[in-house]
Formats: sequence, C-alpha cells, structure tokens
Amino acid sequence: MKVNKLVVAIFSVILILGLLASACGPKAEPTQAPAPARPAPTAAVTTAPPVPGQPTAAPTRPPVAAPTAAPRPTESPMDKAAAFYKGKTVQLVAPYSPGGGYDLWARIMAPYLAKHLGATVIVKNEPGASAKVAVNRLQKENNGLSIVIFNPVGALTAQIYGLEGANFDLGKFNWLATGYKLIYPVVVGKKSGYKTVADLQKAPEVKFGTDAIGGGKTVLLATMGRALDINVKLVVGYGGTADQILAVQRGEVDGFTTGYPAIKPSIESGDLIPVFVMDQRKIKDFPDVPSIYEVKNLSPAEKRTVDTAIALDPGRPIATTPGVPAERVAFLEAAIRKTLEEPGVIEKIRKIGEDVEYVGGKDTAELMNTLLDMGAEDKTTFGKLLGIKGY
Repeated sequence: MKVNKLVVAIFSVILILGLLASACGPKAEPTQAPAPARPAPTAAVTTAPPVPGQPTAAPTRPPVAAPTAAPRPTESPMDKAAAFYKGKTVQLVAPYSPGGGYDLWARIMAPYLAKHLGATVIVKNEPGASAKVAVNRLQKENNGLSIVIFNPVGALTAQIYGLEGANFDLGKFNWLATGYKLIYPVVVGKKSGYKTVADLQKAPEVKFGTDAIGGGKTVLLATMGRALDINVKLVVGYGGTADQILAVQRGEVDGFTTGYPAIKPSIESGDLIPVFVMDQRKIKDFPDVPSIYEVKNLSPAEKRTVDTAIALDPGRPIATTPGVPAERVAFLEAAIRKTLEEPGVIEKIRKIGEDVEYVGGKDTAELMNTLLDMGAEDKTTFGKLLGIKGY
C-alpha cells in the first residue's frame, strides 16, 4: 500500500511540473491573415438625378456586344470562271487535217493552255468544207468548253453570200485573240514544169488544189489568177495542207497555196517551188521569192482586189462559241494571252517559221465585223471571182 501511494504521488508531481512548464514557456508569434483582395475598378455609371416623387431606377451596365463572324469574301467573276473550268475537259478544235499550220498551233498551245485553264485540253481535228462543218457544230454550243483556231475566210464568204450550209453567225462568236498573220506563197510541184510567173502565164491552164469554194485559199488563188492573167483551174475538196502536198506529188494538181510554215520542209527539200508570195511581206528564209506586188505593176482596181483578198485572211484567229457567259469569255481570253506569252510557245512557233503577234479579242472581233459588212462593190467583185450564182 505504501508503494502504491508513493507511485501515485510521484506521477502527480510530474503532471504538475509539466503543466507549469507549458504555462511558462515562450509565446508563439501570431500569424497575419492575408489582406482581402482589392476589388477591380468598374466603369463609372452616370445616372440622371432623381426626380422628386419618382422611383429611382437602379443603374444598369452597358450591354456587351455578341461576337460576330468575319464576313465571307465575295467571289469575283474570274474566280467563278476558274472554278467552272477546274478539272473540266476543253476541246481545242483545228478544223483541218492533221499536219497543217492550224493543227501545229493547236498542238503547241494545248499543254500551256491546260495549265492556265486548270483543265484538260485535247486537240480535235474536224476537217470539212473549209471549216464550215466545225463552225456549224460549234454554233450550237454555249458552255465555253470548245475553242477553235481556224482560217475564217471560207465561213465568212459563206455567210456574206448566204451560201448553202452556212448555218452560223460569226458575228455572234466570242473572239478571243489572233496569234499571227500568215504569209501565203503560191507553190508548184517540181514535176509540174513551172518555175516562174511567166511560165504560169504562158500555160493554157494551171490546176491549183484548194479546200472549198469560198475558202481563204480559194479566194487568194482566184484573185491571183485574175490579177496576173493566169488561167487558173480550181480543184476543190482537199482537206488540208498534207492532202494538197500529196495531190501535187501524185500529179493531180500543179500547185496550191497555204501558210508558209506548213510547207517550209517541202520547199527546203525542193519538192515544192515557191513562185511568188500573196503579200507585201517577203519570206525571210527565201528573200528572192517576189511579192505579187513586184511581179506586175497592178492597176488600181487590181491592187484593190488583191489588198482585199489578203485582208480577208486575218491570220490565226481564236474564238469560242456564241452565248458563253461573260466571265468565262474573259477567263478564256486571259488564258489564251498567257499561253501566247509563254516562252516555250514562242520558241516552238518560231521553229515552224512563224512568230507570235498577239492581237486581243476586241480588235479581232472588230476585224471580223468589218469583213462581214463588206461593201457592195467588193461583194460583187469576189462574187464573180468565186463564180457565185447571181454575180
């Protein structure tokens, strides 16, 4: 019992000493509470002074505008046209047999034109009736997916004189450009026995091949015969230059005329002999070949007829069909211009003996309309030359 009382006493003393130590120890520093956040300043709202007797309205904040979407850019006509042509297939029509000048131009232009159109461009040869077969078909199209490069003289003649089969109006075609004004030498075959204008004048009859009555080559040959007193017999029905070269080689005809580049190789080889040029200009490669204006002192009437016949051939005009939307016509004209400005095109065209002499669509259209409005005197003259009924 004494032991237990002693243990209790000792424990009590220890507890009392612990409590005293806790009460007398160093005081803890108080922890400072964080300062309250300062409210963000707000825009002052001014209200009208209260009116006696009226309730005071609570101040309101200005409304916050809802975010608006950025306006969509307006599609330009050229963008609209570019979207139309993207991925489409466009026909570049050369309405003659393969191998001639227009066919060469079409094949040179096609890959470059495809790049500027964003489309596939295919060359289509469609010979017949001095391009009238193709022009009749194209008259019915109006989507701008066909482009034609051709000599329009045959079609112009058919339209001017109202010839059968002229179911078109060239004044309604959309003219895009002219690439080059051709030089037409009159050539004969080496087997014909002719070499000079004097030889042709002495012959009782000289057979010249051509495409069709009223065609550009036909007009030039008929004019040449009358101006130089050559008894010309026209043999029609040849589709293009390649066909006419074969006709000369077979002896079916004595000669023909066409654009110089297409027959340059045959002249250089000696298979064809250039007699003279139906132009004021000379052939750079053959400067000794005379112009028609040099081989005879033409009378004023003869000169007028020759001048008009040469002017009837506008060169390498390019058009699309009637009724095509204006933005597509503008897009096509721009693509043709860019194509004819391509160094690769210019280089290839020069290699075939021509050059690029760009004329825009507006000027080309004006020339076509001038030719369609041929005066009565010229109409009578060429009507007689071509043997058109009623003249």
